[in-house]
Amino acid sequence: MLKHSAGADQLLIVGAGLDTTHLRLPARSRTHTWTLDKPGVLAWRQQVFAEAEVGDSTTHIPLDLTDGLGAGDLQGCGLDLEAPVVIVWLGVSMCLDPHDLRQLLADLAGLAPGSTLIFDYHLEKNRRDEAGNAYASAVASTAGRGGEPWRTAASPHQMHSWLNAAGWHVDDDRDEADAAPYEFWKRQPHLRPMELVRLVTAHLAH
Repeated sequence: MLKHSAGADQLLIVGAGLDTTHLRLPARSRTHTWTLDKPGVLAWRQQVFAEAEVGDSTTHIPLDLTDGLGAGDLQGCGLDLEAPVVIVWLGVSMCLDPHDLRQLLADLAGLAPGSTLIFDYHLEKNRRDEAGNAYASAVASTAGRGGEPWRTAASPHQMHSWLNAAGWHVDDDRDEADAAPYEFWKRQPHLRPMELVRLVTAHLAH
């Protein structure tokens, strides 16, 4: 993800929360970062960063994704719609219903050709392994009580069809665990890989 981001002039973090990607880019990176989330979340982000005395050089885009994403929302915050964008959209798709998810994919496909999407989604229950189902059962109810219930899961075939219909070309789709080297899991006493989340990279063709 950082490799894609570091080479981009424009980086858009969707559902940003407390994301710190901008702090982990190379010191000489020319990338400008926009962080998009609900107004209340971005206000909380600003407070947390200030209390931690951590700089937040990102440009905030206060927006509820269920209201849709228009080009004017991005352009009004300084994003160049004529230049490619790297979109990092993690931990959000499962909280949207299928209609809103597909609409947002279509909205993002209105960005410039050459744009890249880094995106994750939950597998359908019958495609998860035992560990994935156990984790989902333990966390889903907590997420729901916190106001962000999990609403969407899909097979890779279904997700690819949604991405393609919106105008995205899928470059890679893998288990999230495969995005980390094997040595990472060997060093983790409490973490185990599981089949629950898939990580996709896609692009808009020129």
